[in-house]
Amino acid sequence: MKLIASGINNQFLSSCLPNSGEEVDGVLAAIAYGQDSDNVTLLKNCLDNKFRLDIWMRHDETVPVSIGLLTKLLRNMKNNIFCQLIPDVMHSKVIWWQGYGAYIGSANHTNRAWWTNIEAGMFFTEEELICNDLIPQLEFFFEGLRDIKEAIPLSQELIEEQKLLLELRKKLGVDKIDEKVKKQRTVPIFNGVNDYTKGSVVDKKKKALERNGNQLFQ
Repeated sequence: MKLIASGINNQFLSSCLPNSGEEVDGVLAAIAYGQDSDNVTLLKNCLDNKFRLDIWMRHDETVPVSIGLLTKLLRNMKNNIFCQLIPDVMHSKVIWWQGYGAYIGSANHTNRAWWTNIEAGMFFTEEELICNDLIPQLEFFFEGLRDIKEAIPLSQELIEEQKLLLELRKKLGVDKIDEKVKKQRTVPIFNGVNDYTKGSVVDKKKKALERNGNQLFQ
């Protein structure tokens, strides 16, 4: 178990990345904001090591994930990189390298979050996840993301719309973003996950177990 607090203790998120040769069954990530940067190396680490990455990120009229990163994620679908966008309410920062360990904290997928911001999070090795019964909880969390029907698979059409919204933001100015830009989006506003708490916890755990069984079989 290790505190990742960037410059405060010189433990950066990059120090959590698995080295070549580490056993990783797949990478699950839920990160709200993101940008394409050579200094933010989660995607590069997955590509270099041929890890499958399933990542959930935020979608709204403020363009929370940069066009560059969205384009790179979509371009690498052939390399087992899959992205879902959750409108409006996505705010988590969790990365689970299955079989290796997990980061849970405050850092987004941005250069500032990885290197200069004061961030705080914990990295747990896989053994620590097992000992603290965290694996079923992580499975439950990511299964919950999969169940959100408002989540949208990343597509070129969504990227083009984000480009248009970005240009409109620049044209109107920051103080006029909320209403005028919001009216131009085609994705309905998502008000939150309260309704999802009504689902059966047992059913969701069964789904997670079935999914894991299928992955092991494959």
